[in-house]
Amino acid sequence: MAGVTAASNSSKSFHETAAYVTAAGALSTLLTGYLAHGEQFDMSEGIFSEPNRHIILGTLGATLLTSAVVMAANGDKSGHSGLGISGGVLMTLGIIDIKW
Repeated sequence: MAGVTAASNSSKSFHETAAYVTAAGALSTLLTGYLAHGEQFDMSEGIFSEPNRHIILGTLGATLLTSAVVMAANGDKSGHSGLGISGGVLMTLGIIDIKW
């Protein structure tokens, strides 16, 4: 959804709708991940152990995506795109990290 949001920048109403759907998806991913796997965050193996990397990348990505939507909704149109793109990249890296 983040890619759809980024690609739809020319259509304001679709872009805004896609952004809200993306943020909702990111936040629901955080919630379901925490409920199902929250106990896997374990600092005893180091901050960059495999489960920790996945959790950190997903959490940072979702936070940045959601922050971008909030910024845009509050009128800051110039700075939100970088946050949104960064958030999408981090969430994608989190998926790649856990799969490979």
